[in-house]
Amino acid sequence: MSKCMNIAIALNNKVIVPAYVMIRSLVMNNMANPIRLYVLHSELTTESCKLLQDAACYKVNNLCSNEPPVR
Repeated sequence: MSKCMNIAIALNNKVIVPAYVMIRSLVMNNMANPIRLYVLHSELTTESCKLLQDAACYKVNNLCSNEPPVR
């Protein structure tokens, strides 16, 4: 298995759509590499968190197995 790629992003609800696109693209274009994604925020809505989780879980096996999905 490849080393896990660590990615951290800081955002708020104003940039949720571009963040979704970035995460989905990252996952789709790195299928062979596990990804550990950290989302730094203080004001995301539950709906926004679910949207980011959907983007990250495009291929659940691409997430590092010892880390929970984005919440």
